[in-house]
Amino acid sequence: MAHHKMSGKRLKRLWIALLILSPFLLLGWVHVSGYLRVQAQVRATRKAGDPATLQDLDALAQQIPIQEEAADFYETLFDCLVFDNMETALRVQLPSTWRIESGKQAWPLPPEDRQWVRDVLDADDEALALLKNAPEIEGRVFERLCADWPDTFVPTMELLHRVVDLLELQAVYAVDQADAVTLVESIKAALCVADTLREEPFGVPLGHRRGLISQAAGTLQWSCHS
Repeated sequence: MAHHKMSGKRLKRLWIALLILSPFLLLGWVHVSGYLRVQAQVRATRKAGDPATLQDLDALAQQIPIQEEAADFYETLFDCLVFDNMETALRVQLPSTWRIESGKQAWPLPPEDRQWVRDVLDADDEALALLKNAPEIEGRVFERLCADWPDTFVPTMELLHRVVDLLELQAVYAVDQADAVTLVESIKAALCVADTLREEPFGVPLGHRRGLISQAAGTLQWSCHS
């Protein structure tokens, strides 16, 4: 009798232990099965010849050579750039400036706006002269410009956006002066700037590239209706 009583207590303790451990066992099973499914998908993706992880994307990007001359070009450009986009952010509040992108601006520009744009372009004539010969991007560039990742990521992005903002101002002045050649050169240079991010495998730089391309496309759109 005592033996059967002791066995009953042990069985009861075993069931209690299983009841307590069952959530952890279930979580472990879910984790292991999920991991195995993910690994199966990774193997299938790699077998198809596509990158399956961030490490794969980075390894794929490393196969594209760094375009040293283009990186040197943009480092030189950044060094001579004096344009301050904060001033532009203030100026776009003027009706005669924001009306440009909406297609409601009557040309030519009011004299005060034309003079401000001309002053900005004159101050950055060295950078604009360089941008006339912006190289076609055929390799990786941004990795060289942002070598101290992530500390230099935001400053480098800001510089790229400032360059495209400057080119958009040049396009504004070109439309005001009916200078189709400079207008085309400005938009082409803006697209070259955006292409410095083309070979980056990760989402944030590519998102910035889409933004820069959209800005250049918007400039082309409103200039065609001006």
